[in-house]
Amino acid sequence: MAHPTTVYPPFLASAAHPDRMAVRAHLRGFSAPPPDRCRVLELGCAAGWSLLAFGSTLPGSEFVGIDLSEAAIAQGQEWANRLGISNVHLRAGDATDIGEADGQFDYIFAHGFLSWVPEPMRVRVFEIIRDRLAPNGVAYLSYNTFPGGHLREMVRGVMRFHTRNFTADADRISQARGLLGALLEPPVPESSYHNYLARLAERLETAPPEQILFDELADENFHFYFHEFVGMAAHFGLEFLAEAELVDFTAMLPPKARATLSRVGDRLAREQYLDFFIGRAFRQTMICRAGQQQPAADQVEMVRGLRIAAPMASEDGQRWTGACGSSVDTSNALAQTIFARLGAAWPRMLSGQELLTAAPSPKEVRILANILVQCIESGIVRAHIVPPAAASQAGERPRASTLSRAQIGERFVSSLSCEAIELSTESDKKLLDLLDGSLTRAELAERMAMSLEELDAALRNFVRLELLENK
Repeated sequence: MAHPTTVYPPFLASAAHPDRMAVRAHLRGFSAPPPDRCRVLELGCAAGWSLLAFGSTLPGSEFVGIDLSEAAIAQGQEWANRLGISNVHLRAGDATDIGEADGQFDYIFAHGFLSWVPEPMRVRVFEIIRDRLAPNGVAYLSYNTFPGGHLREMVRGVMRFHTRNFTADADRISQARGLLGALLEPPVPESSYHNYLARLAERLETAPPEQILFDELADENFHFYFHEFVGMAAHFGLEFLAEAELVDFTAMLPPKARATLSRVGDRLAREQYLDFFIGRAFRQTMICRAGQQQPAADQVEMVRGLRIAAPMASEDGQRWTGACGSSVDTSNALAQTIFARLGAAWPRMLSGQELLTAAPSPKEVRILANILVQCIESGIVRAHIVPPAAASQAGERPRASTLSRAQIGERFVSSLSCEAIELSTESDKKLLDLLDGSLTRAELAERMAMSLEELDAALRNFVRLELLENK
């Protein structure tokens, strides 16, 4: 969501990508609409950064965004027009403007919206999902949660009290940061309160000023307990499907906590108790129409329908590191073989069917499928229904996407899998800007004043980040 006159800083809600949601639904036995032929609605889209990234990589789908800020919408529409992204449509207004004339949507999402609007608008969000979501559609809502939110609310109350007499946004942001710095000189070193303040200060040190204004100083900042969110969804004929976040928090728990959680038989209650154990403060939840979920399909069939990739690597053959630094330990020789195959193929994707054929017996096929599903759900390996059109190696005339090249100078550039990539050096930015497909590798090396070996190393990194198009 954006303020009517202030534009929220660029943000990419990667977890709300239609393919990402379709994969999560697929692993729950739910057949979501095809990501490459779908209609998507974002509520509170700001300047539409997520929709622009999704639309540029899924040209056969349609994306609609609405936001209160006319300034944000104008900015986003200018980007869409300039880049020729014709399947993204942005409009200024509030969520009450979404109605029957807009038709049905296969995917609806609202990131950073539900907890920051008044109660009537929260109700309206659920009404829109109830009325406008396709029968087999999936909705994504992110929101603040208790019990972890109690810590954030505590500091937010301190900041809002301190800034209560300041009216200018810049003054409020400056005062909030200044107070936080003063609070970091604790009378009782290493207290849990001051440890939390230190972590918050570190996060806000690099946060854009507008983010502090919206997230920390906003008038509305509502928190749900998970069971309260589920209850509100049920009131509108909707039910919990899965979390979009690819992190296995259960595996992080110590043995006693895991054993306690395993004795909670009900899936929804288990999700709530998990929040109690980890002190969760934020959720990214997928919901669907009640009664549409079917019993989970056989894991072997789940894996067969996916394309899988991961930069798997291991020093001892037992502990394997995959995507985003996540790791898994296994003594299963077949799993080790498959992980090595994925690592050798990276960033090329392998079909689930191809991976499963390595298992010599039906029993081992099932074991391998179970391992792969666990790795997908914890984010160790990546799975797609519609793989990104990313190159597996740099060609003679490498080309990056038009969108990523246009985003040079912004907070991030969008990869072809719609992840936010922060370019760390000016050299990377210069190279990306040159990758319009017109220059050969030799010409690029000359322009960059690099050897071919240095250029190839830089291009391999861009391949790894999925910045080069497979064209």
